[in-house]
Amino acid sequence: MSAGRIPPSSSLIEAMRAIALSRGAAAGEGQPATRPAGDPPLAASGAAELKRRMRGAVQDVDVRDPKSLARARAPVIRMILLSEFGPDFRQDAQFGPMVEAIERTFDADPQFAAQFERLVAGLKKARL
Repeated sequence: MSAGRIPPSSSLIEAMRAIALSRGAAAGEGQPATRPAGDPPLAASGAAELKRRMRGAVQDVDVRDPKSLARARAPVIRMILLSEFGPDFRQDAQFGPMVEAIERTFDADPQFAAQFERLVAGLKKARL
């Protein structure tokens, strides 16, 4: 785990990073999505802010309801990607397709769905 990055409660966030980076490479530009040059990894204060925002986004999610969890996925994925690549990444042509690719991965692999469920449950229990 790199200093300053969001600590993955499981391999879920690391997997999302890998999907995002590989999605950028497959976009036809030949270059993976990366942080802007010189942009440091998410600082500890940024990680705390991200957790706070994610916690707010999942506060009404019922972890026993797959539909409720599915509705929460895209907003949480967007938050993580924007914290990793910066707010300007929202304007990148690959931002939407990246979110969709990560969601398809969740749909295709029950392990990712279970990890997301644990992430949401952990966020709901966390005291920030």
